[in-house]
Order: sequence, then structure tokens, then C-alpha cells
Amino acid sequence: MRAVIQGIDERQAWKRYMQGEDDRLDDRLIRRAILVYRDELAAAARRHARPGTARLVRMDARAASDEAATAALTLEDFAAERGLEDFSIEDQVAAYEEAFGAGGQGAARQSKRRRLIERQLEALAWLEGLTSRSPRPADPVGDWLGPLLAERIAAAGFTSLQDLAVHINLVGARWWREVPAVGPTKAARVVEWLRAHQANTGLVLGAHVFSPMSRVPRPLLEALVPPALALRPLDKLVIPPSLRGTEGRFRAPAAQCRIAAADDLAAIDAWLAACGRRRGDGASAETRRAYRKEAERLVLWAVLERGRALSSVDAGDCAAFVDFLRTPPAEWCGPRHQERWSPLWRPLEGPLSPASLQRCVAALRSLFRFLHRVGYLSADPSPGLASAAAAQAMSLTEEESQATETSAGHRSAPDPAVMAPPSATPGATAPTEAREGAWATEPAEPQVAANNAVSSSDDASGVPDLAALARHLSGRRPASRGLHRAQRATEWLQATGLRPGELALARCGDLRRRASVVPEAQAGGGSTQWQLNTRARQAERLAARPVPAPLVSALSMLLQSCGLPADPCDPANAHLPLLFDPTDTRAAGLSRGGVYKAVKRLLACCAHELPAQDRRALLALSPDRLRQTRRLPGAAGWQDPATAV
Repeated sequence: MRAVIQGIDERQAWKRYMQGEDDRLDDRLIRRAILVYRDELAAAARRHARPGTARLVRMDARAASDEAATAALTLEDFAAERGLEDFSIEDQVAAYEEAFGAGGQGAARQSKRRRLIERQLEALAWLEGLTSRSPRPADPVGDWLGPLLAERIAAAGFTSLQDLAVHINLVGARWWREVPAVGPTKAARVVEWLRAHQANTGLVLGAHVFSPMSRVPRPLLEALVPPALALRPLDKLVIPPSLRGTEGRFRAPAAQCRIAAADDLAAIDAWLAACGRRRGDGASAETRRAYRKEAERLVLWAVLERGRALSSVDAGDCAAFVDFLRTPPAEWCGPRHQERWSPLWRPLEGPLSPASLQRCVAALRSLFRFLHRVGYLSADPSPGLASAAAAQAMSLTEEESQATETSAGHRSAPDPAVMAPPSATPGATAPTEAREGAWATEPAEPQVAANNAVSSSDDASGVPDLAALARHLSGRRPASRGLHRAQRATEWLQATGLRPGELALARCGDLRRRASVVPEAQAGGGSTQWQLNTRARQAERLAARPVPAPLVSALSMLLQSCGLPADPCDPANAHLPLLFDPTDTRAAGLSRGGVYKAVKRLLACCAHELPAQDRRALLALSPDRLRQTRRLPGAAGWQDPATAV
């Protein structure tokens, strides 16, 4: 740095002091190294409360030299400019000094540059005399990172090295998405710096930080959050023996219990296993997951907030739990779609909506009734849930009535273009002329057949062909690879009626060629010669779903473009997810939550350029609503997905 400050050529200084025998000269590497050294020196000065020295070492004295060289006129140029070529040298010098002073502008700038170099050399000497100090967790990020990068990280709320390391461990490899103007390259440099100094700071980064989540082993992710008596999923909640429910207040005698449950968690497992058994078809994985979520919230609230076991909860506790769900504390809420192993997981996202609260009450009433019916509980506290929910419904009705009365005088007449006349057919939607280009009209509920599919006559129910609309929009602006995979997911949902969880678990090896062809009338005008074996509601039975041939053709073309066998039934493709990533076929496919988020991302993309009313209607759709309106080949709105590959 002393050589660079004194004006020695960068390449010569690097070759003399830094270059190894096998290293090559790279101007970009040299400039980047000099900038890093200046930042390090400036950070050291700031750590010792010398902001002026920090600014001084970041200044480039060569800029002042270049400015002096370009700004100062030579004597010959000055004489030519003033028309003094025929005058003597003495007269020219006298005129030059009269115009620019005795030393001229160049001399003044050179003097300024010399003073700057002297001050920078003095600063280097002072910095050399400092005792080197290792970084500490409480140090501000600006003491060790570059000024601009540190400013952006601090603006995102991570002011110290410890705050930054905790955030990186919480989020993982994509932690930089919450820091504006910081991308993966800068983030990688920060992570490498933290790893290089973790012996001094004690801030250890987990192995999941250095790889995408899809490539991190599941056991490693599960170990991120240790079991504790805190806001944890049930499988990591350490419940004290007194709160396990072995001696609950409403526990029935063991002789009356007809399930093998020694405590409350085992009783919940028995309830989840029995869900839907009375109907004879069992419950889907999505239903069990939803029921487990509601029971998990109740157990966490009872143990952490009330200090009671589930089997000691009474009707008053149930009413208090409903009130708790209306206004949960901030520490109980977290971002949506966090995995259960994530440190960011929380049981709630925020206050429950009336519909969500109604589903929660229904699930918990089913839990308590089951436990009372099988003899695990001697009393059923679920009436407390019903009374609290009824009180909430009554208050909401009163608020809506007051709002209606308040706005009655300001209500305008309906727009005839929007309020189209109803069709003569019961349950039908508005005529096509009034609905063209808009989906704001509420569609009639589709008629679900026995195989949970919808006939092609329901294609006009108001749900658009999202994949075709996304292809139309992507023709005007570039589409990301995530959007392409979202299109594929939507096509499979709309064409097969699969649930998001079934589509996430589906593999190419589950596809089979059908022995017989479905008649054209049943196939919607297309040749459906394929079927997909999916797990049905009962775990021991597989269900065969018909798959349109164009979907399989598109899948074959995608496999072939990735260098894989074009036949989906080939053994090499057996374990490949249907929604695999074409850029990395080794990565895992989308999870159930990933399918949901992909569809919602596609909905947001399609709704971007729509009118406000249509945008709200489109964003309100869900994957389940899409799959309930199947778009078979030949039906209205169907487009061959092979054209998108």
C-alpha cells in the first residue's frame, strides 16, 4: 500500500511485493485487492474512533496527480493560446506567472498531492503501530465489512456481527434476500469472512448455510432447533411429566379407555389415525396435517400459557383459547410456510380469520368428542369452544350490520356491465358476453364426481387456464424458471384433479400406459392413454388417475432436453419427481407447500395486468379450486402444454 500511495505502478508494485511464482497478473484482481486493503485499513481506523483517518486512507492520491497533469497548461500551449509565440522566453514566463502565479495551477495541485501522500504515509505508520485485535461478536458490522456493504446490512436491522450470524443461521443460504442491494456474490464473501473468523468470534455457522436447502441432509436440518419447553413443534416439545396428561384432571379410569394412549400426545395420535374411519375411506394426509396443526396449537397454549395438560382443559379454558387465537402475542406469530425444522417456525401467522377460527373449533370439537367417546376423558369441554365461536359470530354480525347501515346512504346503483343478468339455468354463471375477459362473477360450485374429479362440462365455471395465460404474459416479458415450473404444476392440477400433496409426491415411475383407451366422449375429445398411480385416502390402496396424453408428451420432451430417456416409464426416470428442476435433475422436487406457493406465484403473475376487480378474484383462487375444475384435452380453454416446452 505504501508503494501504491507513493505513485508506483500497480502492476509493478503487485509483481514486486504480492505475486507468487505461478501467479498471473490480473488487473481486476489487483484493483479488487487494493480496494479490500483500503477498506480493511479504514475499518481498523474506525475501530479506534479515528473516522478522519478512515476517510484519509480511502482517498486516492493518483486522482489528484492526474487532475494536475490535465489541468495545467504548458508554457508552449500558453504562448500559443495567448498569441505570444514571437515574444521572448522571459516575456512568456512573466505572462504565465502573472496568469497562474509563480508556481502555476499545476504546482499548487502537486503541492496538495504531496501533502496528501505525506498524511497517508503517516496514517499507515500509525496503523502499523496498532496492536492487532480479533473481531468480537458485539462489534458493529461497519468495523469489519466494507462501508457500503455494512451500511446496507445495518439498514436491514443486523447491526452487529452476532445479529448477522444469528440471522444467517435462521434463514440459511438465502439470508441475503432480506438485505436490499445485496446479492449472492456479496453474501458469499460475508459468509466466508464469518467462517474464517469463527474461532475468534465464537459465531459458528451451520452447514446448511453453505448449500441450498434441497441439498442439505434432512437429519442436519432437524438438528438445527434442539428440543425444549418452548414454542416448538410437538415432536420437539419437552413437556414436563406433570403436564403430559398421565394424571389429568379429566382423565377417565384406565379400565374405561378403549385406546392405547398413556398420555395426551398418544391420544392425539390415536385421534389422527381414526380420522375419517367412520366414513370408511380414511382421511387424507392434508386433512391429518390440518387437524394436527389445530391440536398442536392447543397443546402449546395449554402447556406454555396455562400450565395445564390437555386432559385438564375445561370449558373456560377452551373459551380463553378461542380469545387467544383472535389476538395472539407477537412471539407466537411468524412468516408463512416455514418448515417445522426451521428456527423461524411459529404455530400462528397472526390473528385467525373467522373462517379459519371456525375450522379450528370444528377440529378441536372433533378431538374432544373422540377422546370422550373412547373413554380417555371423563368430560367433554368442547361446549366452551362452541359458545366462544357463537359469541364471535354474533359480534361480527352486529359489526357488519352497523357498517351496512352506515354505508347505506352512500351506496350507488350497480353497474349493469358488471351485474350481468342471471342465466335461466339454475346454478349457471353469467352469459359469456358479460363475462368475457373477467372472472369477478362468483362461479357455481363444481359437481364433484365419485373419483373426486369434475366433468368437462364444468370448464366454464369461471376458473381461467392459468398456464395459457402465463405463457401469453411471458411472451411480453421474460419468465423465470420458477414460473415455468409453476405453469407445469398448474397444468397437472387442472388436467388431472390431483391434490397439491399428491402432485408433490408423484414420480415419473408412477406413470403407467393404460391397457384400454377411454372413449372420446369421456376424455373430453382427447386420447387419455396414461394413468398415474397415486396414494388414495387409505394408505394400503393406490388410486389410478387418468392423465391426458399431451401432459405426458410435454414431460417426455422436457426429459429429452435434460439428456434423460424420453420415456417417463424408463427405469432411469423412476425416482424423478414430476415437477423436477430441469437445471438440476438431482435436486428434490417441490413439497406440498412448494406446489401451493408456486401456484400462488403464478396467480400473482397472471393478475399483474388485470383490472382491480378481476385481480382480486384471481388472487383469491387456491390450488384446490383449480384442481376441482379440470381442463381436459379438447375442452374449452385447453391448450397443449407441449407447446410451452
